[in-house]
Amino acid sequence: MSDIFLSYANEDRERIMPLARALEATGWSVFWDRIIPAGKSWRQVIGREIKNCRCVIVAWTSHSVESTWVHEEAEEGKRRDILLPIMLEDVTPPFGFGNIQAADLTDWNHSLDAAAFQALLRDAAQIPGMPARAVRSEAVRRQTVGLAQREVAAATPKPAPSYREASTRMPSDPESSTRFRVTLKSLAIGVGTLLMVILGWQMLPKSPETSSPSDDPGRVVAKPEPESQPVAKTALKIPPASEFAPRSIPAPPHKYFVLDSIGRQPDTQLRLAVVSEKQNKITDDVEWWVANRLEPVTYQRVSGPDDVPDTIPQRYRDEPLLVAIRGNPALAIYGQGSDGRYVLGIDPSNGRVSFAMDFVAFQWPHEFDQSERAYVKMSTHWAHFEAGILYVSHSHNTYARSSKGYNAYLSAVDIQTGTLMWRSQPLTSNTNFLVKGDAIIAGYGFTAEPDFLFVLNKVDGRVVQRVPISSGPSYLVEKDGRLYVRTYNTDYVFRYASQ
Repeated sequence: MSDIFLSYANEDRERIMPLARALEATGWSVFWDRIIPAGKSWRQVIGREIKNCRCVIVAWTSHSVESTWVHEEAEEGKRRDILLPIMLEDVTPPFGFGNIQAADLTDWNHSLDAAAFQALLRDAAQIPGMPARAVRSEAVRRQTVGLAQREVAAATPKPAPSYREASTRMPSDPESSTRFRVTLKSLAIGVGTLLMVILGWQMLPKSPETSSPSDDPGRVVAKPEPESQPVAKTALKIPPASEFAPRSIPAPPHKYFVLDSIGRQPDTQLRLAVVSEKQNKITDDVEWWVANRLEPVTYQRVSGPDDVPDTIPQRYRDEPLLVAIRGNPALAIYGQGSDGRYVLGIDPSNGRVSFAMDFVAFQWPHEFDQSERAYVKMSTHWAHFEAGILYVSHSHNTYARSSKGYNAYLSAVDIQTGTLMWRSQPLTSNTNFLVKGDAIIAGYGFTAEPDFLFVLNKVDGRVVQRVPISSGPSYLVEKDGRLYVRTYNTDYVFRYASQ
């Protein structure tokens, strides 16, 4: 639980960073850098944080006053009587918030001693339950806020090196070079020690083939036959996942694509029909899982500790595990932050890797607004393996307009050849998807954008049904022949129908 929940529009992230660091420099914990842990949904984490924080600070700008998400977060802070608005621009707060006094930080220069910032701290300290601020030296405070400035400057990501570049590059920094020299020295010592042991063993006296007892030097005693020993079976050693080189999948087309050898196939007959539709409380994700007795298909649990087996490594090629999807093979997605890059098929019983795919060429949209570069990198966020084909989805977590609509694709890849079999139209999948017979069920939605569920042909990737829903989908879960769909503000149940 964080002391402060900082509510802001995604477009204002770089402006918010110095404020977040300044608040942290006072000793309070701040939830603002919205990186989501593996196996958790964005809405689930946001909902839990805002429900348990002690103070909500909302930053009003021209972007945030238009954001439905910021409005809802501010409304939760207002409902709990812990809301502190601030003004980063001279704008009119949304309806319902105009009568709440806001701290004016429009001219704030990031100084911790600025009168407006100090007034904000005093207001926050008066909220019941807020802990006392820690006393920190001015040097530590300057260092903390200075870090924010350096992070802003480094916000634009550098192009990722290719696997060949990354795997052949020698260490260049002094610390890495020192480790490299120490490793060579240790290796040389180890080899020398081994040679000395072998030489000493060769010099030991050998047991004679025959022996003559001292009391009868003329009698030759035969060497006894050794007892037969059972031959031990050598266990088959399974190489670790780190030794399994990934197959790089070439950059895909940015529009719908299907191999000529596949072509257009007959439509799947599966269709979705609504059974029920009920508004939810937005933050009651866990209650939804429990009430419907649903089980996640990931090893990461909705609540409580994860149960990822030890056979699935926590890192692959220095990338942490983001999500592990149950199955045989289990599908493990690895990447930095929330940028899923590698997909591995792993036998959960013994850790044997059957395939590894590198989707780095899928991460950048065909076109995008350069000012949005920090947000439009697409992540591998879900996968399904069946009959030699890996079905995988890629999307970013910002507005579609930031990447000119080139976002949220489903793709099918032959794992034996690395061939792209098909790629769906954009804006099709930014949550988990389900494979049902000859169909794939997916969903897409984002703030102030149309939200839909889609039924696609599994064999050629075409959309055959589009079902409008009230808000962006968070989870798609099948149980007892029904499809349970959790969206931001509404819970659905669908049945499977035929065309």
